[in-house]
Amino acid sequence: MRTIRTAAVAAAACVLLGGLSACGGEKKDERTPADALKAASAVMAKAGSAAFTLDAQDPEDGKSTAKGAMSWTGAKAMDLAFTSEDGPARMRWVGTTLYFGGDDKDAADHDGKHWMKLGGGPATAGADTGQMGAWVDQANPSSALDAVVAVGTLRKVGEEKVAAADTVHYQGTAPVADLVAATRQLSAKQRKSTLEMYRKQGATSVTLDFWLNGDDEVVRHVQTAKGTKGTSTTAFVYSELGRHAGIQAPPASDVYSLEDMMKQAAGALKDEGSGS
Repeated sequence: MRTIRTAAVAAAACVLLGGLSACGGEKKDERTPADALKAASAVMAKAGSAAFTLDAQDPEDGKSTAKGAMSWTGAKAMDLAFTSEDGPARMRWVGTTLYFGGDDKDAADHDGKHWMKLGGGPATAGADTGQMGAWVDQANPSSALDAVVAVGTLRKVGEEKVAAADTVHYQGTAPVADLVAATRQLSAKQRKSTLEMYRKQGATSVTLDFWLNGDDEVVRHVQTAKGTKGTSTTAFVYSELGRHAGIQAPPASDVYSLEDMMKQAAGALKDEGSGS
């Protein structure tokens, strides 16, 4: 009886200290950074989508902010509204096609259509959307986690509060070439354009920071590249995991192509030249 009572008291103490795992098995805070980030990758891959806010700083393009949603399972998709030093804009990426959205004033110049289509068909074959597609792939938290675990130098930074959540902050740093090569979703063309982007920045390494909550969900993800022209940072804060898998292309009736815009511009110039 005494043995049973002792076991019961011990179990109760474990619960008070944070669950039975506190008295046996692997504690989350005792995992290696690699194990923690691998667990987070599995959680984010299963979630498949999320809402996010984005803050970016680039030495050439300046500061920009955005909010939207993305899906990284199946056909990749992203829908966001952003504000840069050039003003507000809307963008949607679905599969291999990029759409830029305008307001009603812009639509009035394009037969009432709000979205310009780039990529995804012969009418826009000359438009290079590869770098944008690469950026969408690198914004995928599961992809970024896998890449930095594969080739990065990892460390646990510490416990921090982010977006009202208790998190553990992990960091990984990797050479640009190694990180790009380890990002499996990138095509050969996208790898080339991404490496060229970093080369122009003068960056030779990238630092990735992740803040994980108690369920191994990524709450915040920051990519930092220090180059000869300055430091560029891209910071995501994720929410509503698994609730944004249905991002769709705009209705075809509300879409015009780059070719349509070029024809319209050529027509306007011809009319102007004829004095009509």
